[in-house]
Amino acid sequence: MSELTATLNKSVENAAKKLLVHFKEQYGAMIFIPLGVSETTTPAKIVPSVVPAFEQSMLSAEGNNITVLMKDEKVGEVFDSFMNAFFNSLNFIAKGIMNGLGLKMMWADFKVSLANRKQNNQEGYIRRKNNLTLVIQWVFDEIVNDLKTQGMSVTITNGTENFNSVAEAIEKLEIFA
Repeated sequence: MSELTATLNKSVENAAKKLLVHFKEQYGAMIFIPLGVSETTTPAKIVPSVVPAFEQSMLSAEGNNITVLMKDEKVGEVFDSFMNAFFNSLNFIAKGIMNGLGLKMMWADFKVSLANRKQNNQEGYIRRKNNLTLVIQWVFDEIVNDLKTQGMSVTITNGTENFNSVAEAIEKLEIFA
């Protein structure tokens, strides 16, 4: 897959930049300054962990035919690599804040938290579901679109069913059941 790595690096970095800009607009840029988070430096720190996880967990290639396996456990592996890389990119103070507030959640923790919110706090559930959906969709749409631009044929599947879009695949993730 090494021939795809450059494209994937660019895709993940571009998606991370767009997401950081979006969340800065949503929550206010001033929140991110003391954390040491920047759309110019943070994405480059995330890419070296996320791309190998994506390549190993979710991607298979045969010539110009690429398959993206969108199953919960596979998406979870990439999510966990993203969270670890993002956490490691933060300054000391931000790491303490994230730990203290319980914001460094791995996929399994996030899944439990999301299920609890679905039962007890519908508004919180919808906000977290929308944010997670947005992150997954923007990253994977960027990857799929960039691969197609490179002349690749991309199949998105959960192993049982093929999907016409990343959005369709996200709807079938067990985390949202």
